Amino acid sequence: MTAEFAFFPLNPALDVEARIPTIEQVADTDMSRSTWRIISDGLLSDEDPSQKASKITNNLRLLILDDLPYPDWDDIWWILVKSFCAIPPDHPWQTTLLEVVEEFSHLDKTQTGDKNKSNEYIIWRELPKFDVAVYEMFAYDPNDFNYYDEFRPDVADRWKNYTSFVARIGKNKACNWGDLPIWQLRTDLENDFPSKEETPYRAAMIELRIWTATEWILHHGKTIHRLMRWDGPLDKDDNKTFRLGPLLEGVEAYSLGRWNFWKERLRTLAGQLGDLGVDSAMAERISQTLERMDELEEDFEKQKKRKTRRKAKAEARSQAQRRAQRHSRRQGRK
Repeated sequence: MTAEFAFFPLNPALDVEARIPTIEQVADTDMSRSTWRIISDGLLSDEDPSQKASKITNNLRLLILDDLPYPDWDDIWWILVKSFCAIPPDHPWQTTLLEVVEEFSHLDKTQTGDKNKSNEYIIWRELPKFDVAVYEMFAYDPNDFNYYDEFRPDVADRWKNYTSFVARIGKNKACNWGDLPIWQLRTDLENDFPSKEETPYRAAMIELRIWTATEWILHHGKTIHRLMRWDGPLDKDDNKTFRLGPLLEGVEAYSLGRWNFWKERLRTLAGQLGDLGVDSAMAERISQTLERMDELEEDFEKQKKRKTRRKAKAEARSQAQRRAQRHSRRQGRK
């Protein structure tokens, strides 16, 4: 776990620009080396974030077209996803890479003639195999219960960077994750925390769990809340995939009961930060998350009322039309 996830040697004392690894540390194939050169050269250029994004996107597009008919999407996206792990939230480079993914998903509008050598159109908006790279990196969650002895603070930083990017890119239709946040929230909020005997980094692991849970809700909460409002049936596979954690029972995998448990768990944790060894500054982040959850609930109820009003108006119009038609028929018979 750690060896792969430690691909980017991060030193928190360094500026982000100094964290760029050498190509030998990153790439082991021609495609991955070319991908890394394009990304690193773009990030290190003097242009603004949007210009950097356009430059990176266009150069990656040309690289892909040059590698047709079967471009190595795995190498391209894997290098991009690893780049996410090196860049902290809200850094301009994060903005750039978010825009790279966004621009890729809109290439169909500007590059309608892109075909592979089999004369098949490339459907850029589907971001072919991008989700595979994202899911593969998700498997390296440092909170995995099998790897307590390998947890390190620098790994936690990379996981925060990865989580922040994936939660934010979820606004893109091609990346509207449903399972990733549920899995993460189960790990973070529906399980007991490790004991001091299990890891010397207990406080850091607790802080990481709270941080990643709140990051998902802050930036992907709308989708999460919509899923928890789902009132349709779940099959056995769904119930297994989205099973509850050991601290939660008696509610459906998709339910407001689960959503409300997360809210209550966060409220409880906010009052226990000192005892858990977590910096009190986390209380403000939890407060912002709870406010966001309240906001999402209020927005949902407002939308529900608007839909009810629209439905009532539509029904009233329909009834008026039927009355008018009946009146017209009666007049015609006279």
